[in-house]
Amino acid sequence: SAKTFSRNMDWKDTATIYCHDVTISENSAPAHYIYAFTLINAYSEMKDKESKKKILEVAIHEINIAISIYPHYYDVYFKLAYCYSELEDYEDAAKNFEIAMKLTHNPTAKLYNQLAILYGKIGQYDKAISSVDSAIKIDPNSSEAYNNKGNYLMQLNRNEDAVIDFQKANELNPANAVSFKNLGSAYANLKQYSKALECYKKSSELDSTIYENYYFSGLIYLMTGDSAKAKPYLTKANRMREGQPK
Repeated sequence: SAKTFSRNMDWKDTATIYCHDVTISENSAPAHYIYAFTLINAYSEMKDKESKKKILEVAIHEINIAISIYPHYYDVYFKLAYCYSELEDYEDAAKNFEIAMKLTHNPTAKLYNQLAILYGKIGQYDKAISSVDSAIKIDPNSSEAYNNKGNYLMQLNRNEDAVIDFQKANELNPANAVSFKNLGSAYANLKQYSKALECYKKSSELDSTIYENYYFSGLIYLMTGDSAKAKPYLTKANRMREGQPK
């Protein structure tokens, strides 16, 4: 009862008590893990950018201490990857996500997609494609996976292959405006402009807020010598980008 009474002195909020716990249980991996997870939860509710950065840095510090004590909890590497990703340190995020995946018995298609996104952010497109292929093996009906793969293929200038994957993404999810826009961009890269315009039109019908559909359509009309048709598309795109009435 004495311990319970004295503990109440630290109970200002959840983070405070776990901060107290790590000072009195500095060799306890769970104590450091829990404190870090509490900080990450608090981070999601904060608005000040500098404070958010500091709280993530403390969380990373606590997770690394915990890992040094007991490095076999796969979930903490996912949390560490999340922290680095939020700090836009995508290389360290990918490294920790890789470790987490190795410690995970049955990685899901979603996890492979998330790893692919991190690879994409650091320009490792071959690894991103390999990771997406793993996602597709687990879930062959994932429109997201095919769309992501198409994006990485385009980055490698493999536009014909990208078209195939974007088409598959659209087949699996005909309501996905983004994959139609991406298919349009693959066609534009192949100079198949009429097909590109059809895709941009379809994408804008599904989601009229994607300004790239209007901007890229305008550019195609300019490149093909039809400035009269280009003008309204480019005007609309610029207004949307600047937040003006459409």
